[in-house]
Amino acid sequence: MRTRSLAHKPFVVLVVIVVTILILFPLYWMLVTSLKFESEVFRLPPTLFPDVITTDNFVFAWTETSMPTYFMNSGIYVLGTLFVVLFCASPASYSKPV
Repeated sequence: MRTRSLAHKPFVVLVVIVVTILILFPLYWMLVTSLKFESEVFRLPPTLFPDVITTDNFVFAWTETSMPTYFMNSGIYVLGTLFVVLFCASPASYSKPV
């Protein structure tokens, strides 16, 4: 049986490229927006790259908001879930097959 690579199917490759762009573009936009000044964020037409890169938004998020508390709450939740899953799943690794 002969297998075909995706390179021989241009429509499939095109669909994969379009879906990848649709998935990755919002992540790119979120990152680029976080590196812009507020005046540039609301500028029309929007820019794909920041004129001046700033990290002031990250400093503000960590110092002037409750972001550290949110991360601590998420960490506690994740660790609690991890221990419950390990406690429940560990006995299954020692069970005999039926």
